[in-house]
Amino acid sequence: MPDITEAQVVLAALGMPSAQCNAIAALTLLALCGLKPADQWSAATRTSRTITKGVMAFISDHYHRNYAPNTRETFRRQVLHQFVQGRIADYNPDNPSLPTNSPRAHYAISEAALAVVRTFGTDQWKNAVIEFNQAHGSLLNTSNCHAIFSACQYNCQIIRHLFCRLAIIICFRFASSSNLCHSSRRALFYFIWAIRPIKIYLLPLNA
Repeated sequence: MPDITEAQVVLAALGMPSAQCNAIAALTLLALCGLKPADQWSAATRTSRTITKGVMAFISDHYHRNYAPNTRETFRRQVLHQFVQGRIADYNPDNPSLPTNSPRAHYAISEAALAVVRTFGTDQWKNAVIEFNQAHGSLLNTSNCHAIFSACQYNCQIIRHLFCRLAIIICFRFASSSNLCHSSRRALFYFIWAIRPIKIYLLPLNA
């Protein structure tokens, strides 16, 4: 019988970060799968649902969790958006041409995730999870990589700034010498030598 705790286990196994393994995320997964408390995980189905009249209404009717209308954006931005990124859900599968802010925007459990969900509690569960993560990756790992890259990018910017200052200091230090042209070239050499390797790490992820 599916419940919030088991749904959280499923989400974690499918690579969702901890922020997308909370109660709202777990209930959203159950709603996308059309699973009621008395159902079996093997009974999961793929049904397209809007957020308010689909996902939130299903949660209210079958799990007696009532969320205020203004929490719609919480479902969309903090749960469903990540579900789509992690290949757990599909966005507008019935009509991909819908505009972003369409009131008919809807979500459905992806075929790949549905196949895994149906095996929960069986001997096939472990292998199904492995195959899903190998095929689609893990949003948790992606989030960690972005965090590491952002930190490296910030540190490289600091280093670049320091090397720029170093080049200026070298230029002014030797400015009083008789060979000003030579000192300028020397400062420029240090500047280019220092900056070129750093710029490699400042490329965007999609470069």
